Amino acid sequence: VADEFTVVPEFVEAAMQQGSEKTVYLRVISAVNKSLSVTAGLEGLANLASISEKSFVLGGGETKSLKVDFFALFLR
Repeated sequence: VADEFTVVPEFVEAAMQQGSEKTVYLRVISAVNKSLSVTAGLEGLANLASISEKSFVLGGGETKSLKVDFFALFLR
């Protein structure tokens, strides 16, 4: 399954100050000529980030852009 698509960039680093936000765009690129059901998640980041789409169908040879918003919350 991992050979069926790639994600660019593969790694994201988000160094931020408390109270700030950062947006990163990920590209999911199909490497096969068939439709793929893709589920995206942000494991361990439930309160620190959100993703624009959690599941979608990626057609053969298609590319999908996902928006990821990171939040540096104030600690009390």
